[in-house]
Amino acid sequence: MLEHVECNVVVLKNCFRLCVIYRPPPSRTNKLKNSTFFEEWSEFLDRLVVTPEEENSLILKTVPSVQYPSLCDRKGNPSGDHLALFSALEISKPPRERKEVTYRKLRNISTDDIIHDLVNSEIFQNQERPLEDLVNLYSTELSSILDKHAPLISKNLILRPNTEWYTDDLRVAKRNRRKAERRMRKTKLTIHRQMFRESCITTNQLLIKCKKDYFSSKVSEIGHDQKQLHRLTNDLMGNKREIFLPEHENDKLLADKFCEFFVGKISIIRDSLSTTNTSSSDSNPMRADIKFDGNQLTSLSSASNEEIRKIILVSPTKSCELDPLPTLQI
Repeated sequence: MLEHVECNVVVLKNCFRLCVIYRPPPSRTNKLKNSTFFEEWSEFLDRLVVTPEEENSLILKTVPSVQYPSLCDRKGNPSGDHLALFSALEISKPPRERKEVTYRKLRNISTDDIIHDLVNSEIFQNQERPLEDLVNLYSTELSSILDKHAPLISKNLILRPNTEWYTDDLRVAKRNRRKAERRMRKTKLTIHRQMFRESCITTNQLLIKCKKDYFSSKVSEIGHDQKQLHRLTNDLMGNKREIFLPEHENDKLLADKFCEFFVGKISIIRDSLSTTNTSSSDSNPMRADIKFDGNQLTSLSSASNEEIRKIILVSPTKSCELDPLPTLQI
């Protein structure tokens, strides 16, 4: 007869058990009786509420106040020797997730100052060093110049949820709902309470409609792209995309292990291909099905500095976090 739902609610470090009880009304159809409900209610309380004999119970120690039973039958008799427990729970709204980001104000860098520091740096002072030393000097000098003109800035940002579905109509509806709530609290009239309830229902329906229309259009735009559809589904379900790396102490050593793994795979593929070519009847892998009658390419002409410069200037400006100086400043 007694139907209930139990769930443990955890907010930060606070935890409590929420029980929702439903008592079906007795009727001739279901043949339920009040006595049956009180029996099941007593059994249910045996699992949740302590009895007076259990004075050293852990539940009694953690609950701030204990009041005597107010659960009675129609004649006013208590339904059992149980105690009803009442407590005030301090539950706060969980804080927003934050993330620390670092950036540089590259737009504020003066080109003349960068050129002046580059000319006076050690890169142009002694260019007769070995190539490896010049590469290391290039990296260290440019990094120090960049730190001088555009130092790293750290900022703590609040990660806010995606609200692209938030429309102007929904903003107006929420504004009207707040106006109706203030009017209801001020006048305390029944008509204003009714208007506030209607405004809440209208706003909630419009909010659901905005979300539904937004995500329906997103799914239509994705089409048959399963990768984008999977990403959208993860965002809706709240699944975060995290990169899990093997346990390591040094990032450089981990990168070297990845490199060795893929180089080994390529070597295995090459060895298997060479073994296949050797075992075949035709041992010349460069043999073509059609005979070539044109001029053979025997040598390559060296490119001039001007040709290389034109190729670099035509190329798009791409940059990486590992670059000592962004391509935009070169």
